Amino acid sequence: MNTERKFISGMMLAMSATTILALAGCGTDKQAADDHTGHDHDAPPAKADDHAGHAGHDDAAAGSVDVEDDHDGHDDHDGHGEAEGEEQRVELTDEQQRRIGLSLVAARTGTVSIPLDLPGVITLDPDGEVHVTPLATGVVVSSQVEIGDMVEAGSVLAVIDSAELAEAKLAYVTAAAEVGWGGVSVPRAEKIAKNVQTLISLIHKGASHQELAALNGREMGAWRADILSALADHRVAAATLQRERALQDQKVSSQQEVQEAEAAATRAEAELAAVLDTARYSVFSAHAEALRVQQTASLALVSATTRLHMLGVDAEGIEGLNGRLLQLQDVDAEMPAFSEVVTQMDDIRDFGRYQLRAPRVGVLVDKHLSIGERVADDESVARIVDTSTVWVRVNIYQRQMPFVSIGSPVSVRGPGLTKPVDGTVTVISPLVDPQTRTVEALIRLSNPAGNLRPGIYVTASIAGGSTAPAVLVPKDAVQIIGEQEVVFVPDGDGFTAQPVRTGAADEEHITIIEGLTAGARVVLNGAFDLKAKIVTSALGGHAGHGH
Repeated sequence: MNTERKFISGMMLAMSATTILALAGCGTDKQAADDHTGHDHDAPPAKADDHAGHAGHDDAAAGSVDVEDDHDGHDDHDGHGEAEGEEQRVELTDEQQRRIGLSLVAARTGTVSIPLDLPGVITLDPDGEVHVTPLATGVVVSSQVEIGDMVEAGSVLAVIDSAELAEAKLAYVTAAAEVGWGGVSVPRAEKIAKNVQTLISLIHKGASHQELAALNGREMGAWRADILSALADHRVAAATLQRERALQDQKVSSQQEVQEAEAAATRAEAELAAVLDTARYSVFSAHAEALRVQQTASLALVSATTRLHMLGVDAEGIEGLNGRLLQLQDVDAEMPAFSEVVTQMDDIRDFGRYQLRAPRVGVLVDKHLSIGERVADDESVARIVDTSTVWVRVNIYQRQMPFVSIGSPVSVRGPGLTKPVDGTVTVISPLVDPQTRTVEALIRLSNPAGNLRPGIYVTASIAGGSTAPAVLVPKDAVQIIGEQEVVFVPDGDGFTAQPVRTGAADEEHITIIEGLTAGARVVLNGAFDLKAKIVTSALGGHAGHGH
């Protein structure tokens, strides 16, 4: 019930009690004087005792407006008891009603929501806090921000020199060079293998010298000389054998000379076959090895690229590394020495230097980035928080759980808030805390002005369930007189205080459990004024009685 009105009512009742005690004292003194002047001194003192006891009864009457019941059994005060019963009714002229703005409202049947006022605490959005960890171990060269600074996503926090990053970049350059070399060696090996196979095929077909000469200019490496030399030896040996046999038929060459020629021809044929077999296998193996080296280099390049990405080097940075490599476009170009590649770097001293950047917008609340400080890739060196969105954590008791669900409207009040902040229940934990027997609920709130500071204790009013249908009146229509809740109902040319028993209430209405029916009209504006008249009337009535 309205706190202010309760306070005023209590003050009036206290004043009433004080006045009655004073009146009771005066009445006793006056009675004593009367006893000495107009009463028989031989009479028993019962009357004096009766009045003394009634003074105490008047004191009790100040705490209750139902004075008729309190005077039951006092025959000598019947008229006085009837007068105090009439104090529960107030008569007002039309002008008086207009002056206090008296208005009536009809009681109706309805329900009231049951708000749950739960204590909570503001916390950071789990996604609104980031710990910045260096991607590569190194030493801080310069620090660009201070604690309390607002940083944007991508803002440079510090510059770090890292041997780990330099090694990773050199590994990438090496792998990229190997891949580039593979782009030369593999086609060359494939071309040599193809030309050698063509040459061997022509030899097996018995191609003439002129036909074999058509392959001149095709790259075969050292195998051209080896194969053609063995072929020449074979053809010379075969021609010598043929001539010796012809001479033997002419009885010019001996059998021994023929046999020697046959042996030489056999050796030359075997050597040619061996050279051809070796050439065929060797060029195949060379091509396969070139492919293997290229594939290995490609995998190494993928690994080096992945490592660079993990160390924070973006595509633009990797493209910059590629721009520093020699372009191996000419198939006849020779692979440069690795030292020659490295010397083409613009500034080797900056090869391992990188910028530590903020991963998101927010306020820098902590940092460990002093110049010269060594930082590791497994330690947080800065903390950034974004409070544009915060959470309120509240605990819901088991009996309250049926009235709260995801999406339930919430109004949050707390220190520093000029007005409640509205939100909704966003998350309800599926687990019950075994110690408190409560369930945690999370309320997400927008905090553009930053007034909702993490750590502040607040009160979250959650719209819960509704009562069963009951008689409703506005809360201001119900007043308290003594210990009794009442509403004022029209009664002819006046208004009577109707005792009621109330139930649940929301911000505007209260349920009437007993004492009023739906449709009955009660005083809304002016109810407090009527109550004040009753209380002041009780004070005036007692002031005029001398017992």
